Amino acid sequence: SFLVGKKLIVKLSDFSMCRPIQPGVDFISTSNECLPIKWLPLESILEGKFHTDTDVWSFGVLLWEVFSFAVEPFTNLSHSEIIKLLEHGDRLTRPSQCPESIYQLMLKCWSADRTERPKFIYIRNCLKEIFKDL
Repeated sequence: SFLVGKKLIVKLSDFSMCRPIQPGVDFISTSNECLPIKWLPLESILEGKFHTDTDVWSFGVLLWEVFSFAVEPFTNLSHSEIIKLLEHGDRLTRPSQCPESIYQLMLKCWSADRTERPKFIYIRNCLKEIFKDL
């Protein structure tokens, strides 16, 4: 989810998944909860592990939704089908109106290795550069 505040500043949030992060704790696990599978990486779906890198993955899906004009990701696929696709390395395809540079950023956000996902400061700077050139 995202919230729009004063001066049109957008803030990321997901109050249904909100958890305090303890210093030195790498992941936050959850169990017996309904998870938004279409917006989560495999480590969250299969292992219940959450980290700020999880938010980067979800932000990549949000970008995809924006450039696909609010099409639901993985439309008509079951949760097990989505998991199989992700396990095979497949990702959402580039929306027709999406610049290649934005799609490449999405793909970085969807890295299977969470340590290879960009940090939000990088994403912000990348988007500023891309939109400056559009």
